[in-house]
Amino acid sequence: QVDAVNRSIHLVVVLDGSASMSARRLTAGGDVKTFGELAIAELDNRVRELPPGSVVTVVESGRRPALLFGPRGHEAEAIGSLERWSPQSVGHDVQPAWNLADQLAGETGQLLFLTDTLPDADQLNLPGRMEVVSVGEPQPNLAITAARWMIADGPVPAGGSNGTVHLRLLNLGATAATATL
Repeated sequence: QVDAVNRSIHLVVVLDGSASMSARRLTAGGDVKTFGELAIAELDNRVRELPPGSVVTVVESGRRPALLFGPRGHEAEAIGSLERWSPQSVGHDVQPAWNLADQLAGETGQLLFLTDTLPDADQLNLPGRMEVVSVGEPQPNLAITAARWMIADGPVPAGGSNGTVHLRLLNLGATAATATL
């Protein structure tokens, strides 16, 4: 018997290529995974739910969007193709990746954006049919925002140095924190 209705789907996914997707989720107990690993787990769940015959395309956002899988690749191979994915991009505009995904999806494809931070809908031109899923959560974060090495005048002591390192630390968390350098 031949099914008169083709239920296959073309799922076009944009993975956030920001370096923040490589950050590890800090939670009490359990497995600690990166936000990128959590995004791939979400994608794996979505791919498993696709009807037979569906195809998948995966685009990574970055300074230039990159095609990670596909176009229109077999859904069973999508997750395996992302084994070595390592998001490292500095701050960038995700709009070019969304535009590419929208073009690849055509009129009937489904669009999905996986990220660690929800985009501000007022500032971005998100394609109307794109679903956005954030796998992130606020993290306590101490950051070195500036580092400077000052060389002191005079001779270098035996076995030592004649300089001083100055660091500026910024606590981006909600509570006080202690850091060991």
